[in-house]
Amino acid sequence: MKPSDKALPPRLHEDLVLLAGHLLSCASGLVEEPAYYGIFRCMDSARRTLEVLAEHAELDPRLAELRDELERTVSGAQNGQSVEEFLDDVCLRMARIVKEGAEERTPSVSV
Repeated sequence: MKPSDKALPPRLHEDLVLLAGHLLSCASGLVEEPAYYGIFRCMDSARRTLEVLAEHAELDPRLAELRDELERTVSGAQNGQSVEEFLDDVCLRMARIVKEGAEERTPSVSV
């Protein structure tokens, strides 16, 4: 397969480069920022990743809901839930979504 066969749509390419830049900026900032701030940087990175996905494909409604909840939490609009409880909840929900997606992509074997 030639590199040209793997070409991404220009907008997706740009979005992924910007996401990588955001992640590197986060890493750089964490060197001197309080450790707790890293939690919000990671949540924002997850939100941005889901935003890129939404811009380039139909987003599973469960992922859209997670993206919106991450947006509210990162912007400071937590609904009385601690950050730890919120993260436990969204991680569990994301794991379910990933697991269900993997099960859908795995061909069943009949014996």
